[in-house]
Amino acid sequence: MAEIEGLPQHFLQRHIDWHHAHHDKDVAGYGEDFLNFHRDLVNDVLTWLRSQGRDLVVFDPWTDIPDDLRGDVTWTAQHAEARRRIQQRPYSFRNLDDFGRFLESGSRSGNLHGWFHEVTRAVYADPLIYAFDTAPRSTYFYNFHGLIQRWRLEVESHLVAPRRVDWEQLQAGELLYDNDVIRVEISPGALPPGPNGEAAVDFVLTSQLWWGKWLNVPDGEGAGANWTISTGAPWFGGRKFIDSVALWAHQVHNGQLLTFTKAKALGVAWPVYQLGGLERLSPNARVTFTWERDA
Repeated sequence: MAEIEGLPQHFLQRHIDWHHAHHDKDVAGYGEDFLNFHRDLVNDVLTWLRSQGRDLVVFDPWTDIPDDLRGDVTWTAQHAEARRRIQQRPYSFRNLDDFGRFLESGSRSGNLHGWFHEVTRAVYADPLIYAFDTAPRSTYFYNFHGLIQRWRLEVESHLVAPRRVDWEQLQAGELLYDNDVIRVEISPGALPPGPNGEAAVDFVLTSQLWWGKWLNVPDGEGAGANWTISTGAPWFGGRKFIDSVALWAHQVHNGQLLTFTKAKALGVAWPVYQLGGLERLSPNARVTFTWERDA
């Protein structure tokens, strides 16, 4: 156990008061409040420690959840999947509120934050870390919340439009950050080979929604070409429900990004999402994006 000697009571009281005042984890804003409160409390305690001339090495943020904790029997597949999502797919959180609530959610992350307090008490024999009124006296509190702050900064770096999305999100029909649902279906071998054996990959955009939707498909060959397919009735002309374009099969290996754009306020077209990983598409496949919902 590593205890902070002489920590002023007002820091502990702030922690108690915040948690007692925030019972409903499902209310909008809870997640970001959770992140902001603990970031500020940690910073204020570290400032006080510096003023006391304390060595802060023991308070350094962890770079990952320690092996000791992940090796405990309470570490589940759900915890492992939550860690994978945070580390490998930080762009998949809709906003900071979503990320903060994810850390506290039993159904989504196995309550990764609550699990940390419980497992640290057991594995590191630290009775302070569990209760609201004593947790900030434990140095482990700062290691873990420093790690959460590292994660938060990584999530925050992706909160810029057009937002990155991945195939996992689209295949699951997740609600994306701008309240869109875009589903994807990959149909291997849907195209016949060309007369000389040429292979292509077909990109299809379909939607029953009224406002304009666009998908830009570049060939990824340096300053090469790109094509934009569309649905809806954005400004003038007839309404379209389906559009498509194809690339040669070898061109999906060029590392390019598809860009999804939609009409927003006053019908102005805004790029909202980008999708990579086209190399998963086999020769003569058809990939169909169905834009089911927007806001």
